[in-house]
Amino acid sequence: MATTHTTRRRNLRFVARVLIALVIALIFMPRPAGAVGSDAVQVFVHAVVLVPSPRCAGEAATIARLPAGCFEPALALKPSGTTWYFHPATHWFRFTLPASSEPQTRWLLNVSTYVTQGELDVVAPDGRVLEHRTLGSLVPVADRPVYAHELIEPIVAPYPAGAVILLRMTTPFERPAVLELRTEPAFRRLNRETMHDEALPLAFLNGIAVAMGLFNLMLFGMLRRKLYLLYAIAILALVLYQVIETGAAWTMLWPHLALRDDWPPYASWVLYFALIVAFTREFLELPRVAPLADKILIGVLAVLAIESALYLLAPDLLVTLGIFDITDPAMTAIMMGTMLACGVIAWRAGVTAAPYYVLAFAGSAIGFVISDAGTYDLFPSTVTTAYICTSIGAAWESIFLALALGQRVREIETSAARYEKYAYLDPLTEIPNRRGFDEAIEREWRRTQRIPGPISVIIFDIDHFKNYNDRFGHPAGDQRLMSVARTIAEAARRTGDLAARYGGEEFAMLLPGTPLEGAVAIADAVRMSVRQAADVEFRLTISAGCATAYPFSDSLESSSPATLLKDADAALYIAKTTGRDRVCIPETEVIR
Repeated sequence: MATTHTTRRRNLRFVARVLIALVIALIFMPRPAGAVGSDAVQVFVHAVVLVPSPRCAGEAATIARLPAGCFEPALALKPSGTTWYFHPATHWFRFTLPASSEPQTRWLLNVSTYVTQGELDVVAPDGRVLEHRTLGSLVPVADRPVYAHELIEPIVAPYPAGAVILLRMTTPFERPAVLELRTEPAFRRLNRETMHDEALPLAFLNGIAVAMGLFNLMLFGMLRRKLYLLYAIAILALVLYQVIETGAAWTMLWPHLALRDDWPPYASWVLYFALIVAFTREFLELPRVAPLADKILIGVLAVLAIESALYLLAPDLLVTLGIFDITDPAMTAIMMGTMLACGVIAWRAGVTAAPYYVLAFAGSAIGFVISDAGTYDLFPSTVTTAYICTSIGAAWESIFLALALGQRVREIETSAARYEKYAYLDPLTEIPNRRGFDEAIEREWRRTQRIPGPISVIIFDIDHFKNYNDRFGHPAGDQRLMSVARTIAEAARRTGDLAARYGGEEFAMLLPGTPLEGAVAIADAVRMSVRQAADVEFRLTISAGCATAYPFSDSLESSSPATLLKDADAALYIAKTTGRDRVCIPETEVIR
């Protein structure tokens, strides 16, 4: 046992070191540098943003001709240490297209996907609106000029000299995460690079999680174990969240739906936590091993759901309270920290699969921490930190939870087998109990109805056993019971023969295929063995009653196991009332 615990601790330390090394590698993994990056024009560098005031307002044509004093550089929207990225806002950006040597250039403007509503206007110097277009996440992907989750708006140059582009965006961010221009060839190269650097790794990592989820869903279908179902749908919900976060859901799952970009991520995130909390409570047996931790976990989940609802339905309330910036990452951290703490508590309480659970959520939590840290500029954000880290965390979680689930199910099956064994076994004599005997005789009766043959039953009773207990005490009596049980069990030599403790000082033998004379011979041999092994001080003896039935024959009176047992019991009564220490048969029976 000590060796097993030592090996398990060594394995867990090794896996923890691998996880730490992986995290360090992910943080410092460089973003592959290609030629595409140099083709992108960062609009923030050149654009100005409208400063809202009574005199600096109006429609696009008016805003395009407002004086420079109504604007400030777009870079001024860079988040400060107190605002970070989050704050609901509507901004007007004004900029011009870069100079191009081509007679006609098709530019593609990539706008933050979190723009819920917006418009793009090209305004001539005289105030004429040359082009007007609505945009935003509420425009279905199938209806956008470029079929993509990102808001890609084509702008074909040249325009008249002095024309400006106005972009209005309503977004939950103080500053949009993306606002850049690329030429069409550069955009195509970017797509190829994205496929190689982002899409394929993400598909591989999420594919691992999907495979684990579907495999366990199949196991649930075969074995009907609730843990398999909870694990499978929780992991698939996590993959759904990843697919939504990367934008693939909009192009593959609901291209014709007008959905705000923030609703599906929050809904899938809460769904995942609700499912994984249900799995955690069942898997770690929290209501039993840690009821307080179980209540805290449910409470934190409820707060997370309320916080997500406020983000979506009442963001102004969070802004008024001054907690809009920190509530979302703080609640995610608290939720994951609580789940890790529950795993540690269950580990200390002796749940042997809990270490794997802790490792699973440690990997997932680290992936989300790295992603959020990149989002909030705690270190440079790359594709790796933004998406791949969370996908690696999801794959890591699915693998280690599968290991934990396998360990837990093995424990459950071992416990069930142990309980089932003891349900049919007498704990003192370690031979089958009455329940085991009754099921065995029913089974053999059905078999003998198909294959003709006799079934014999012997019921033994230790003579004057109460007197023995009163004289020598119950421990000595238990020793004699075990001795008699061994003697009877040794007499059950053939396949199908069964010796059982029938109750108290009574024992029974089931002898399929044995006629009455054979049963009498076996009973008498057992009687003699017990007599010879008895103490000189108190000669212990047994009485026995034998009966036989032929289940395949309808003409015999013994037509059921109950009738057969009744006959054997009647024979035992004869033995008891005619002097004990003998073997008898029912008065109606004849030895053939």
